[in-house]
Amino acid sequence: MITKKYLHSCLLIEDHGQKLLVDPGIFTFVDGRVKAADFGRVDAVLFTHTHDDHMDIPVLKEIVAVSKPRLITHRDAAVRLESESLGPVEILEAGQEININGLSIRAFQAPHEEIPTEPPYNQAYLVGGKLLITGDSFRIEGLKMCEILALSTGGPWLNLPDALRFAKSLNPRIVFPVHDGIFTDFYCQRLNGLVKNSLEKSGIEFRQLKLGERLEV
Repeated sequence: MITKKYLHSCLLIEDHGQKLLVDPGIFTFVDGRVKAADFGRVDAVLFTHTHDDHMDIPVLKEIVAVSKPRLITHRDAAVRLESESLGPVEILEAGQEININGLSIRAFQAPHEEIPTEPPYNQAYLVGGKLLITGDSFRIEGLKMCEILALSTGGPWLNLPDALRFAKSLNPRIVFPVHDGIFTDFYCQRLNGLVKNSLEKSGIEFRQLKLGERLEV
């Protein structure tokens, strides 16, 4: 399984010949460093929740026009996608699992962390039995361990010590940062240094994935 990061929380996962795009949001595309065409044809798009930094509707329409991918998410996010006439949406609720030609996706309830407005429903996913994608949550119900963790390191709801405690509680083999599109490259380097130092003291490998960099496991 190969995972590429495309700014903020947008990931492209390739396995069994399938390409799964996760949470393509506005922070990924706002400065033009990433475009919809960069992903090529994708087989499916997966969403954790409806916030714009995880779901950029104009870019998603470009992706759908080219690839006609399967759109996979929970019922709450499906309402928004269907309101935009993006085609049929496959509902995957917490406790359920689907398979995309050999690539498994299992859903977990993961309440969105507290923010100044009413939070949307947020759902976490374990992809390929290895990679945990949590959206905006550090509370994954029904999952105690994972092999690889996409760890949120920034946002108005996030406290870094909480993020580190969350990561250590899951005892993953590898962690890489996401939800960091609000930071400058200068700040990211220093933030990731703190995260790396803390996690590696606990025996957890930390990879700072840059734009388009691959993690193969």
